[in-house]
Amino acid sequence: MISGDETDALPDGGDGLPDALDGTAGLDDTGAGDPAADPAEAEGDGGDGEGGGGGSPAGSGSARASTTSLPGGEKGVPLLPDVVSQGLSVLARTGNGLGFAYTRLDARGKGVGSIELLESFVHLRYVDLSNNAIVSLAPLASMEYLLSLDVSANRVRALPPTLDRKLYLQRACLARNRLAAFDIANWPRCNWIDLNENSLTALKLTEGFAELAHLEARGNKLVSTRGIAARKLKELYLAANRITTIDLPDMPNLHTLHLRGNRLARLDGFGENLKNLATLNLRANAIEDFDEISKLASLPNLRTLVLSENPIDQLPNYRLEVIHRLPRLDKLDKEPVSEAERVEAEQSAGQKHIPSDGYVEARCGVDALDAEEARAV
Repeated sequence: MISGDETDALPDGGDGLPDALDGTAGLDDTGAGDPAADPAEAEGDGGDGEGGGGGSPAGSGSARASTTSLPGGEKGVPLLPDVVSQGLSVLARTGNGLGFAYTRLDARGKGVGSIELLESFVHLRYVDLSNNAIVSLAPLASMEYLLSLDVSANRVRALPPTLDRKLYLQRACLARNRLAAFDIANWPRCNWIDLNENSLTALKLTEGFAELAHLEARGNKLVSTRGIAARKLKELYLAANRITTIDLPDMPNLHTLHLRGNRLARLDGFGENLKNLATLNLRANAIEDFDEISKLASLPNLRTLVLSENPIDQLPNYRLEVIHRLPRLDKLDKEPVSEAERVEAEQSAGQKHIPSDGYVEARCGVDALDAEEARAV
């Protein structure tokens, strides 16, 4: 019989504290529970910066996998000792230095519906329970030193309060569940979160997520970006929501923002608060006015922009007009901006805005006539 106290434990670097996620203490050759190494690949855009794929999940291999019929039936079966024994790996020294125990559990796609057995496995650090039928994550509360958690493609509707304040958690994949809220306030070391394809209507990630660098929440029901305020965010993926307003605080590290497939018509909210934003995907929104594009000129480092499938891309001289208004762009709608296009954009803008000599002469004549009439009066 497997005992959690005897078989699972915390690897120790000599100080009793958990080691960093460096690929040596818990990541195996399969990469289970590890996010995709290339955000562009995760976005399904072949690295062109377009993103989203209509909200398809990314970042976790298990999240991308299709769910098959459950061996345990519609509700799943309890997690059993033999499944646990087969899934345990990575033997390491315990936190007190007095013994050894397993630190990783892989129980993907086992038809599991309940995980009460895991309450005794207090030292597990790398847990993959994706593609099951799990409803409650409460038994994970005892895992004080949890570093990586993948419960994607389950049936979780709410996160228990006991999951808050996981002080060492660094990566969490909660994609493809049934979450209506993300009631977590304090994962201080977490740097990567996947919430794709849930039913979230709002998010609040503030000072309790001091190390968060990568957030995905595609395919939810968000109407605004308000509440997302983790200052170290570098990559933010919010495609396929219902967002109509951008309301982000000062985020000096944000480099990539994907908003494909939302309901944006106005582009207020972009400015010095996002001074290092380099890639912006606005594909398939409701933008129809070039004056909205001019608002993006306040982003000094914007180099890649996607605007295709907006009403604006049907307007005459669309591409040249955008290049003229955002002259620092390197790529627009997957296509690099050429020097020839830059020259043409400036020339066409000059022809449109600078009056001709004939117009100037005619205008002078009118002004002279107006002045004569004014004197007569």
